Amino acid sequence: MVDQLPAVDTVGKDIIFALIEEATAGSKTSGKSFALLRVGFQYPGEVVWQGSSVSQDYDEMYLEIGEILLQKYGAKLYDFIPQAAKAPSGDYAHAKNNVNEFRRKIKSTRVSAQAKVTGHFISFLETTDSKAKFQILTSYLKLIKPKEKVYLRGFEDGRYTITTHVGGWMETVDTPLNLTETVVEALLFAKAKYQELYRPDGEPFFTHVLDVFSILISSDHGWERTLLAAALLGVFSYTKTSYQEISEKFGEPAAKAVAALTQGKDETIDSYVDRLFNKEIGSDDYDSNKHIFTANFVCLAARLANLETLPYLDSPETAKSYLEETNKMFSSITNDPILLDSIRYECRLLEKCAK
Repeated sequence: MVDQLPAVDTVGKDIIFALIEEATAGSKTSGKSFALLRVGFQYPGEVVWQGSSVSQDYDEMYLEIGEILLQKYGAKLYDFIPQAAKAPSGDYAHAKNNVNEFRRKIKSTRVSAQAKVTGHFISFLETTDSKAKFQILTSYLKLIKPKEKVYLRGFEDGRYTITTHVGGWMETVDTPLNLTETVVEALLFAKAKYQELYRPDGEPFFTHVLDVFSILISSDHGWERTLLAAALLGVFSYTKTSYQEISEKFGEPAAKAVAALTQGKDETIDSYVDRLFNKEIGSDDYDSNKHIFTANFVCLAARLANLETLPYLDSPETAKSYLEETNKMFSSITNDPILLDSIRYECRLLEKCAK
């Protein structure tokens, strides 16, 4: 069976499987026939393995195959969906609990992997030794860009530089890693402000900021202005921080971007989207509306970060509501194909896994 599974290096960020028990037409034996499907956006139901068992019930086969998948794919395994049309055989309550517990195990593995990324970034913020900072950032980049050949160059002109190999050993592209002193100062400022804030899944709110950072950097949208706005994305909504304070500490452009990113208390989601993604703003208006474009990228990255944590919420109703809101928000937006494709893909994964 293992040989029939997709190779790890051909799998993107996420992979989903489902297990079905097939009826054996005309068979008088007591054996059961099973099929393992790969499902998702591009794989509506591709059969990757078929087998049978005389002695194993559905839940026993599910757990056995699930362990194989988890061992092979680790945090890339997004979900292993049980057959919805039939109850697991055997002791129903016990079997159902076993299946649900294993799905939680999958989610826990993904959370642990993300926590490792977050941990690296927090270590970077808390470390003062420049050599240690460099080593931590190098490890961080390998975690958020696992399929790319990247390495970090030293701190010059207030920035690190990421060098990416795009072909032969001489073919490289350099992009700045804009963790400037101002950005780091904004992160530390936000970390203190968010100290008592927690997300619906129980994680500190500051981890959400770092998740957004990772998305912006890994999708090559980690400019200084987007990282500044991402660091401060919740200060107006959740803390007693004024526009003037942000403007004085981090500049008027940062304050304007965070203000644009913040949904007003009485502002509907429709008016928020219309304001933030106003299609009448063209490229000729870029300079006067740079704060709006900055907020666009951060909003998309923040929404994607939230989508990735939806499966870990205890309330299916909350997750479903947020997913529906996201589909509504971004159904007609075409500002950025990279982040939007990620959002749409994540929505489809969640729809496949929703129970």
